[in-house]
Amino acid sequence: MEIIITLKNVDKQDLKEAIAFANALQEGISEEQKTKPQPKVNSTAEPEPEEQPRDKDMGQSEEKTPITKEVLRKALGELSKAGKTAVVKDIFKRYGATKLSDLSEEKYEDCYMDALKERTK
Repeated sequence: MEIIITLKNVDKQDLKEAIAFANALQEGISEEQKTKPQPKVNSTAEPEPEEQPRDKDMGQSEEKTPITKEVLRKALGELSKAGKTAVVKDIFKRYGATKLSDLSEEKYEDCYMDALKERTK
């Protein structure tokens, strides 16, 4: 199954949340999450005001899903297959690399974010 999500007018935090959601889908959804109602996403609407944290959420740090080399390779490969090989090379260049194996792990997330942005153009 292939799911394509188009994001418009989003900031970096929104992209991080979309990445975390996509990774959770890819890894499988736990039973708790299956029964928990999920908010509807309207990607073309203006950003809504941020909700106030609930008591149970206060003081907890946001769990961050790391971007792996495989996830990044897949995203860049999709760009390349879509005829955007020059864009992929430009993304590498922005981070001082000429290929994925030259890229340091610390730069995977930023590189992935750039790939997502380019995919929506």
